[in-house]
Amino acid sequence: MGLSTIENRVQANSTVKDGATLLAGDRWQVEWRKAILVFVGLVTACDPDHFRASDLPFLVRYTESIVLADQAALELRKGAVVKGKSSPWLAVQREAIKAMVALSMRLRPCGDKRVHERSSIAHVMRFQRQTHGG
Repeated sequence: MGLSTIENRVQANSTVKDGATLLAGDRWQVEWRKAILVFVGLVTACDPDHFRASDLPFLVRYTESIVLADQAALELRKGAVVKGKSSPWLAVQREAIKAMVALSMRLRPCGDKRVHERSSIAHVMRFQRQTHGG
């Protein structure tokens, strides 16, 4: 199913009342649409064989965490202090980022290429220490 098909389905299920006001029930559809776009962007940016079917629940939670962290960041731009206390969005953002980190370790969305680059750099540095005595 292509991205445009997914976007069309989301738009068909979204309703905007009075031309501008989103109802509470529609709010989740907007966030859901963002999560779908993040999901599709992530999956299409990686090698086709990178993810397995068993990764799907982790991918869904990962994309939800990204959208939630973004939403928290937007809310925090309005102010990190609310009525003299830390905004509850700080905790939301912190937990979303924790989830992103944990899930990215499992999913490796950046691919193995970076791991190989790092290990090859470490190999070169080790070689230089051995050959140059320091």
